[in-house]
Amino acid sequence: MTLHKITAAEFRNPLQVREVKIVTDKLAFPVCPRCKTTIEREYMKFCNRCGQKLDWTNYENATVIVR
Repeated sequence: MTLHKITAAEFRNPLQVREVKIVTDKLAFPVCPRCKTTIEREYMKFCNRCGQKLDWTNYENATVIVR
């Protein structure tokens, strides 16, 4: 198994947010496409945990994950 070293330039290329995690009936959080953790708020420019630049196009069609 080879590991891919992530460069700073890769974090500058936006990745589409394609998943949303439902925590309770009233709480839902987007999921970062890079680190797979929940993002604090919708439509942030960057993931608050790993710093990945985010692309929110087609977010309304995100896959729903029920916890």
